[in-house]
Amino acid sequence: MGDTGFNYFLDKRDDKLKEEAQKLNITMFCLYGNKEERPENIGTYGICSFCGGKVYFEPKYPNILFAIDGEIYTFNGKNI
Repeated sequence: MGDTGFNYFLDKRDDKLKEEAQKLNITMFCLYGNKEERPENIGTYGICSFCGGKVYFEPKYPNILFAIDGEIYTFNGKNI
């Protein structure tokens, strides 16, 4: 999904939304949109491996992952 709103305000409102998403106990594979800050521009994000590619993640919210441009991910045996 894109334009998730997770990094829209760049303040505590984003944290509140991420905390609610964390409670869902699912992994969210996100594409950044044009209405939010890119994860690489936010100091709290690191990089880890996911489905054969690299993603941005915040240790505080490990279930919210953002795709990195140019990476290839494998879902159900298909490269995307």
